[in-house]
Amino acid sequence: MWPLGDLQGWQLIFVIVGFPGLLMALLIFLIPEPQRRHVTATPRAEVTFRAYLTHARSHARFFAGLHAGAVIAIMVTTALAAWTPVFFQRAHGWPVEHVGLWLGLAIVVGPTIGMPVHGLISDFLFRKGTLDAPVRHLGRMVFLATIPLVAGYLVANPWLGLFLICLGQGLVVATTVLMPTSLQLMVPSAMRGKAASFLLLATALASVSAGPAIVAGISDWLLGGPDRIGDAVALVSAVGLPAAALCFSIAAKPLRVAIAARHIEKPMRWSRAS
Repeated sequence: MWPLGDLQGWQLIFVIVGFPGLLMALLIFLIPEPQRRHVTATPRAEVTFRAYLTHARSHARFFAGLHAGAVIAIMVTTALAAWTPVFFQRAHGWPVEHVGLWLGLAIVVGPTIGMPVHGLISDFLFRKGTLDAPVRHLGRMVFLATIPLVAGYLVANPWLGLFLICLGQGLVVATTVLMPTSLQLMVPSAMRGKAASFLLLATALASVSAGPAIVAGISDWLLGGPDRIGDAVALVSAVGLPAAALCFSIAAKPLRVAIAARHIEKPMRWSRAS
């Protein structure tokens, strides 16, 4: 008997895996505040949400493109997370424990490899003079992820599908790394917390709830039944990911112009590189 009640095996796995993360999160209180450099002082009274919205309106193309791309991309990835286990059970007949083991490995391995790689590539491109590197690389990776994430739900071989989904997850995880990076580059340091909160709010409200529902609706009403869930996920990926990539491409030029004009503050590492 656990303090949280009787747990099934798959539920216990989540507890075992997640509990060390809670302990590690407490380490944040041991990390000192870093010394700020190249920061323009902003009076405390001016750091308001109204000031942030005014700044966002002055760079409307960037903020509209980035936030629209973020909402669409997270909507798709949330739909994938919600329906992929069901897909492997329905389409390939895998038992729950089989899905939990192999799909769990796939969605851990792909992003674990992809996250540092995307950051390194973005840094490299920036040092070579691509001033909009974060959002440009983000758009490319989201677009490329369309191929494996669509094919993974259409191929007959479940192991090939699992590999393709793992590859696609490794590409689309660029959203986790580079959406916040791109946003932070476009706002003064005093507004970065507010910028992050707006991005999280937009993705949480508009995409986390909508993504799984859209896939279910397409499967039931457009494709004719729950057995077509894989086709529904593939369709949402095929439409949503290129649309998100297009939105990110819209945000690229404003970021490039702003950095070139030195209207924003760059992270310390990138400031030295430039």
